[in-house]
Amino acid sequence: MIDISVNKAQPVKYSFNKVVPAVVLFIILAAPVFIDPGSLDFQVCYFKSLTGYSCPTCGLSRSFHAVTHFQLKDAFTFHIMGPVLYISFLFFFFKFAYESFSGNKLILWFKMVNRRVLIYSFFGIWMGFWLIRFLKEYSV
Repeated sequence: MIDISVNKAQPVKYSFNKVVPAVVLFIILAAPVFIDPGSLDFQVCYFKSLTGYSCPTCGLSRSFHAVTHFQLKDAFTFHIMGPVLYISFLFFFFKFAYESFSGNKLILWFKMVNRRVLIYSFFGIWMGFWLIRFLKEYSV
């Protein structure tokens, strides 16, 4: 069960602490609209350049680019957690922006068990995807 509420009794003390993450998330979310990571001529991943294998985050930039252009099949192909992470970043961008402009705290309530299951599932799927991709690259 998820409950979203606005807590006006506890105003945000320092709205500047909410503006900075909102700006950073905006840049992360907006950059793939204008920059195609597949067209860049250099390799940014130091792990891949050193080992020859993909790191757990390889493909996220291309996945974010595909999400911003509504190519969901490609987004899941590049990185299975890319669209999920993009939507999470989008939610937190709106949360921080709302809190910085209104001064009210936006609270998202999860039951404690659901939150743990959600976090463990998220990282379990992420590491499982990386392990499968690593094994495919290793066997080739």
